[in-house]
Amino acid sequence: MSQKKAPRAAPIDFVAPYPLEDCVYFLREARSAEIAPNFERIDGNNYKFRLRKLRRGRYGQEYALVEVLLFLRGINAEETAVVGQVKWALSVILSTLFLGGFLLLAAVLREVWFGLIVLLTIGSYWFFALWDRRALLRLVNSRLGQDWYSSKAKHDG
Repeated sequence: MSQKKAPRAAPIDFVAPYPLEDCVYFLREARSAEIAPNFERIDGNNYKFRLRKLRRGRYGQEYALVEVLLFLRGINAEETAVVGQVKWALSVILSTLFLGGFLLLAAVLREVWFGLIVLLTIGSYWFFALWDRRALLRLVNSRLGQDWYSSKAKHDG
């Protein structure tokens, strides 16, 4: 008999103390040179937001290492349910796998310096991806006025 997995809680799951229209306005106004919010109205009481922290490449192209998908639902006139998840860009995952292959090659060939350089490259790439994730989560926290990140850490710990 196979066991069913328990449903995972969304990384972002709280009730904002603002009406739905205010939450939409707060997130829409987060647009800057680094933050790109896109949204669509699903129906009269639900919105879907996609927040990306943009980086600029050598030739001016924009890309994001991480994005946050948010769903807003108006509960009543004063509160809005906010549920979302963090998604890593495919480039983060593929580059980690690609560089992991070089790390394995360095281990097989016993090239310590080459392995250290590859390990530092992987580490720095993930450092920037985690930094962008943190920035987007703080943006959601500051815009919607809910200290869910620290309360979740206290609850989980």
